[in-house]
Amino acid sequence: MKRIIILFLLLSLILCGCNPKTQQPVQPNDQPLEEPTQELVQKKILLELQQFDLEEASYEGEEAETEEISVLLEKLSLPETELKPYENDDFLTPITAALEDELGLILDEGWKFYIHYYTPEQDVGLLFMTYWVDDIIATNRAVTIPIENGNVHTIIYSYLDKRLDEQSLLEKYKQFQDIYEQERVNVLGEGFEIAGESTQFSYNFRTNLLKYTYNIFYRHIETGVIDNSYGTEMVIE
Repeated sequence: MKRIIILFLLLSLILCGCNPKTQQPVQPNDQPLEEPTQELVQKKILLELQQFDLEEASYEGEEAETEEISVLLEKLSLPETELKPYENDDFLTPITAALEDELGLILDEGWKFYIHYYTPEQDVGLLFMTYWVDDIIATNRAVTIPIENGNVHTIIYSYLDKRLDEQSLLEKYKQFQDIYEQERVNVLGEGFEIAGESTQFSYNFRTNLLKYTYNIFYRHIETGVIDNSYGTEMVIE
């Protein structure tokens, strides 16, 4: 068995007017006017940056439990791609047919994939597919397909038959967005600049946990070296 390691301000409007049936001024009401009410804005909790221990084996126990089957697909033409939504891509037709025939899996708009080759000749690579909840939360429901010289011999998969309460996950995500705010500052000083950031919400079928992961990237101005050791991680309850 192979293992894959795999973010109110309520405004009160006071309406006033005059009597449309008379040109005489409206007489004042004997009752005292109620003071307008306004809900206080609750300040969001700041998620402070922390420095990760990149050598620490922090993902032990979170690896996906995988299964695999043998297939034979030959002379495939699979171009290298960035991560993208599945859209009935023609070049994936032989693979999607095999997934349906062998595993009963029918891909839909909830799936994303990328194809990456390890060699300049693009003869050895990997097709990786993952299921996403509402295009927001990545999961480790996944399919991994090694590619050798345009041929496929193995399909590795995880959690294709597991149930998923998508509405509950989306509610947790929304509550998280309402409560927390991510710190974005240059903690390394004048010699560095912020070069980018990444944010991911992910659900792990093995641990049944929803996790928030933020990473900020600092570029050393003089050398161009990127420091990616700062960010924030937390489990969303």
